[in-house]
Amino acid sequence: MLPAAALALLAGCSSSVEQHAHWSYSGETGPANWGRMNPAWSAAHEGRAQSPINLSRDAAVEADLPPLRFEAAPTTVVARDNGHTIEWACHGPNTLRVGKELYALKQFHFHAPSEHTVDGRHYPVELHFVHANASGNLAVVGVMLSERDGADRAYAALAATLPAERGGEGLPATFDPYSLLPRTRRYATYQGSLTTPPCTEGVRWIVLTSPARVSGEQIASFTGAYSGNARPVQPAHNRLVLVDD
Repeated sequence: MLPAAALALLAGCSSSVEQHAHWSYSGETGPANWGRMNPAWSAAHEGRAQSPINLSRDAAVEADLPPLRFEAAPTTVVARDNGHTIEWACHGPNTLRVGKELYALKQFHFHAPSEHTVDGRHYPVELHFVHANASGNLAVVGVMLSERDGADRAYAALAATLPAERGGEGLPATFDPYSLLPRTRRYATYQGSLTTPPCTEGVRWIVLTSPARVSGEQIASFTGAYSGNARPVQPAHNRLVLVDD
């Protein structure tokens, strides 16, 4: 259970739970120093189950994983520039069921380039859909974006919700967050952490193995807002990564 992280998420904060100390993605306040900047962030330096990691097809273990069951509902999303990414708060009963566990969607945000790598390769953008269950345990669904010819309708609608200025908020909009997911829902899963301070461990990671395909202009709508906001890959420390067989 992750009480501090879950409470912050329920209050509308990002999975990059913001604390009093300033942090960034470079220099003296960058990822290499997060664990030393605040005692509450010590997991970033000392933890053995940190995220993101490299997802190796050869090292992953095939398993009979439960299907991901996403249930969408009428949702109001509000985009906010929190100084580290754009985060869309989701106001509506969207849920993810994995086996017997039911999680509610709280928000989604992005990192550019992707935080997870696949066989050492970054994708241009990775979306994180942050869910919490009734006990406060977190499940984050990672979706990679790759470029194709032609725009995706759902991502075009999402771009219209972006804040007009740095540090601002977009206008509330009715939007189905799960329309951003690719049709194929096979996934890799492992136990990890938040990827930003306080880097709390105990997060259930679910990374879809098929990317969502969007146009170059749509990728630019993300990278034009933020680029270089990705934590480097962390040591796996022999953690088990399971993938759909």
